[in-house]
Amino acid sequence: MIPEKGWVHDANDKGLGLPKSSSYVPLAVDPVARALFGYEALDRSGRLPEAFRGPVQTLIQRTWTNIRNQTKRNLDKIGGAEEAARKAFEDLLKGVPTKPQIRAVIHKVSKWQLLAQNLQTTENIAKAAEILDELHSIMSGLEGKGSATQLDPEGAWSPIL
Repeated sequence: MIPEKGWVHDANDKGLGLPKSSSYVPLAVDPVARALFGYEALDRSGRLPEAFRGPVQTLIQRTWTNIRNQTKRNLDKIGGAEEAARKAFEDLLKGVPTKPQIRAVIHKVSKWQLLAQNLQTTENIAKAAEILDELHSIMSGLEGKGSATQLDPEGAWSPIL
C-alpha cells in the first residue's frame, strides 16, 4: 500500500482533515535537499538531480507518515489526558493538598498541556494554563504554612518535591 493513500483513507475515516502528502512532498524535495546537503547538491536551476530525488522524497514521505501517526495518537490521547488532569486537580481540592497530589496534578496537567501544544488546540492550552494558575495560587497559599513550595527571588513558584 502506498503510504500517502493510506493517510488519505485514514484521514477521511477519522475526519482528521489531514492534507494529502502527494500534494506537498514533491514540492518539498528541493528545499529539503538544500537544507540537508547545501546548495552544492542542487543543479544550476536550483533542483536536486533526478538520481537523488527518489531517496529524498522517500525520506520526506516517511517523516510525513511519522508526523501523521503522531498526530493521530495525540488526538486519541488528549481526551483522556484532560480527564486525568481534571480529576487529579479535583482530588487535590477535596482536602489538604499533599506533595504526592501536587506532583500528580503537575505531571498530568503538563502532559495534557504538551499534547494540546503539539496539536495546537488553543482552547485546551488555555484550560491547562488556567489549572496551573489555580495550582500556583494554592501552592502560594501553602507557602506560609511551611509546605511544599517556595518562591524564587523573581517571584516564580517552584515545587520542592
